[in-house]
Amino acid sequence: GISDMSIERIIEQTLAKGGIVVFHLEENPDDPSLQDALFEQTSKMLDHLVKRYPEYRANILTITTSNYPPSEQIANASTLLTMSPPSHKQQFRWCKMMLEDTIKA
Repeated sequence: GISDMSIERIIEQTLAKGGIVVFHLEENPDDPSLQDALFEQTSKMLDHLVKRYPEYRANILTITTSNYPPSEQIANASTLLTMSPPSHKQQFRWCKMMLEDTIKA
């Protein structure tokens, strides 16, 4: 894995060049207190970088994905997008179509 300091360094190098940062936290934990701890830690890191590069605040897009509901703190500070998987029937139709297209090719 990449250490926290490496992540901060990569983000800083990207911001220093005026690039776009997509900061994706995958699989937020189930426990709301752990979610809050992770959110607070990463927010502090991003806040520190924004102080150094305030003109690029809009260049940071933070995305958190999880199979669990967000803590109240995260829900209040974020725009939530709830997604559901396709139904089994839709998945079957898609798989069948992909198989048929592969056989035709």
